[in-house]
Amino acid sequence: MACPLLRRSSPFSASLDLTLSSGSMSGKEGIDPIFTRETPRPVLAMYCPGEDVHQPLLSPALTADLTGFPPTLLYMTPLGWRPCPAGNRAARTD
Repeated sequence: MACPLLRRSSPFSASLDLTLSSGSMSGKEGIDPIFTRETPRPVLAMYCPGEDVHQPLLSPALTADLTGFPPTLLYMTPLGWRPCPAGNRAARTD
C-alpha cells in the first residue's frame, strides 16, 4: 500500500540552500556575530559528507523541480526584520 501524498506542507526553519550562497548569508556578514557562512559548515560536513550540495535534494530552493509539489508555506524572515516580543508580528530593525 502506497503512502498518501502530502496535501499541504509548512516546514519551519527549513534549510533549503545548503550551498550557503544566498544574499542573506552575505547581507548580514559582519552584523550577525552568531550565524555566519562558517557556522553551519561543520554540521553540513556531518549531514552530507562528500555530497554535492547543489543537488536538488540538498538545495531545493535553487535546483529542485517542484512540479506537483503540494501548496507550501515557508516561514522566512527578510533581512532587516525581527520577531516582535508579542510573537505574532514583525518589526523593522533598520
